[in-house]
Amino acid sequence: MHEPIIKISHPIQFRWHLAQWLRIGLVFSSIFLGISTQALEQKTLILSTAWWQDHSGQASLQEAKNQTYTPYYGIFNRGYSDTTHWLRLTLDASDKSIGLRFTPLWIDEITLYDPAVPDHLFQAGDLNPESNNAQQSLGYVFILPASPHPRDVLLRLKSTSTHRLKISAVPLDELLAINTKAIFWTALYIAIIVMVLISLIVIWKIRRERILGIYLVKHSSYVLYSLFFLGVPAQLISAEVVPAWVWNIGLSVLVTTAAPTGLWFEIALLKTYRPQRHLLLALQCIAWISLLPLGILLIGETRIALELTASLVVLITILIFITGLSTRPDKSVEQLMPKKILMGYYTLAFGSMLVGVSSVLGWFHATIWTEFMPIAHGLVSGLVMAIILLIRSQRLQLHHQNMEWQLNKVQQDMEFEKIRSQEQSQFLHMLMHELKTPLSVVSAALGTRKNREENLAHAGRAVQDMKAIIERCVQADQLGDLTLRQHRDTVELLDCVEKLADNIPRLGSRLQLQADAKRTFLETDKQLLQVVLTNLLDNASRYSDPHSPIIVQLTSTRHQSKSGLQVRVSNTPGLAGWPDETQIFTKYYRAAGARRDSGSGLGLYLSRQLAYFLGGTLDYNPTSQHVEFILWIPQTSA
Repeated sequence: MHEPIIKISHPIQFRWHLAQWLRIGLVFSSIFLGISTQALEQKTLILSTAWWQDHSGQASLQEAKNQTYTPYYGIFNRGYSDTTHWLRLTLDASDKSIGLRFTPLWIDEITLYDPAVPDHLFQAGDLNPESNNAQQSLGYVFILPASPHPRDVLLRLKSTSTHRLKISAVPLDELLAINTKAIFWTALYIAIIVMVLISLIVIWKIRRERILGIYLVKHSSYVLYSLFFLGVPAQLISAEVVPAWVWNIGLSVLVTTAAPTGLWFEIALLKTYRPQRHLLLALQCIAWISLLPLGILLIGETRIALELTASLVVLITILIFITGLSTRPDKSVEQLMPKKILMGYYTLAFGSMLVGVSSVLGWFHATIWTEFMPIAHGLVSGLVMAIILLIRSQRLQLHHQNMEWQLNKVQQDMEFEKIRSQEQSQFLHMLMHELKTPLSVVSAALGTRKNREENLAHAGRAVQDMKAIIERCVQADQLGDLTLRQHRDTVELLDCVEKLADNIPRLGSRLQLQADAKRTFLETDKQLLQVVLTNLLDNASRYSDPHSPIIVQLTSTRHQSKSGLQVRVSNTPGLAGWPDETQIFTKYYRAAGARRDSGSGLGLYLSRQLAYFLGGTLDYNPTSQHVEFILWIPQTSA
């Protein structure tokens, strides 16, 4: 049995390979996020920004103008609210029309009041799509007229989703370049996450690993969420075909199902690391609780459902991290993915998750890079986990192959022991049966005083039979244990056959020796060759018709391009009858008619094995009238 060729590499090697892939993924992700953030930052014509909260939601334009506004910088972010927010934007003077661009697309209702066109109302959002007059290109764009003086424009914001808005104002001739950059980086981002998805699908179809399959569901959900978050479906499909509110509802459903989907994967992964039972139970309970926002969403309470989802995500993130710290993985699990790697992933992924969700909830001031944190988290953590799971899946497959090899080895060992046990049983049965007759002869000879010389002769032959049986058993055992060694001698085959025939009872006068070969010399192991020839001649003498000749023919022949000598031993069958061709070389086999004489059933089995050992062959080739064995031995033994 060979050693397994499949071995699980050392954990240090795993960490090194994983580190290389993680560096590539993280560097690429950082470059992507950094460049895309820079690309989306541009000089703006907005001089200042401020906000005011309308708790009643009923304030008129004139009332809103007279309120005291609170300045803010960067992205407007007030979290989830059932109130209305008014934003005051101070635009710089411009001799060109102004493109006012704001994201995200999933805002319910935006109304803009520009004193430069007091009779025109700018509206956008998915709540009343029929009244929208904004352009769409991964964001809403209002085209405002030029003005030689700075002016304040008011923007009214109302939405069931988080009240977060990024606004930029540029000359109209620069708007196209900005939109093109946004489309390019969005397309690149989508290409990356889709390639990861396709890779996961291909690997899962090949390996069908459960945890990889669950992560595939999670990543698929994340891809859909990213597409809806960026407003890609709304850009590809006309609002006349699918109303904008459908995409808004779809995004809300994906948000509320993200927690249970992600938690399903984390629980499945953490189970393999043997976490604290009460912490795992708490995660399982929260997994069911996280379905509650979906129910709330279905009854129409969108804002509450989304805010509850975000709050649950914070709780789930902290609890998963604590559960990960409590794990006590087995050595086999550590070999697949060390706990340090798992906790490193949780630190990276959940850190970005907490930053992104906290920003959505309005717990701290949002900046340009936090605008993309919800999908940036998915990109970075998705790449990292995909790499980890692919490496883990590969190592798991190698582990399974190794276990399968070990199982096959155990089964083979058990089968070998079973065969060995059966052979031992057959051997003992044969030995008891074959020694019983000669022992009876010895016992009778020693117990009878009459014809003492004749009785002693019978006893002597019985002892010789027992010695022959024991000697063949020893030879078979040596051959099975591969303890035989060849000792080459020059053997004159014709002379060897004649001398062996003289020592076999009832053979000498019946032997007809024919030598067609001019030279009957061999270089081989003389002792082993004599064992083979003795067995063949002895069998021919004992089991043939006692009044028929035994013919031995020596001829020079070639076999497989090698020169050698062929010994053909043929005789007429006696009372033992014809042997079974299919079993004649089987260990312990004896024909039914041959069992009246003592024997081991090992002679022909041993002879064939020794013939192979000497580089030759031994075959049974009966004719219509004769039992015939053909032995071929190479001129020079291998």
